[in-house]
Amino acid sequence: MFTVGPFVLAIAQLANSAFNGLSVTYAVAFAAVMLGFSVLITRYHLIKFRLQRLEAAVEY
Repeated sequence: MFTVGPFVLAIAQLANSAFNGLSVTYAVAFAAVMLGFSVLITRYHLIKFRLQRLEAAVEY
């Protein structure tokens, strides 16, 4: 949800800007922020998953 959602939202905003003649500058900035958020939240979840696996391995 947090990985794909911001990506879809960024694409939708770029399409909205293109079809309605809105400022492309704001749409690109919004898309960049959304893609950055998607990357960061995905990295966070991967790190959390790896840490849980490591902790489970240490318990045994």
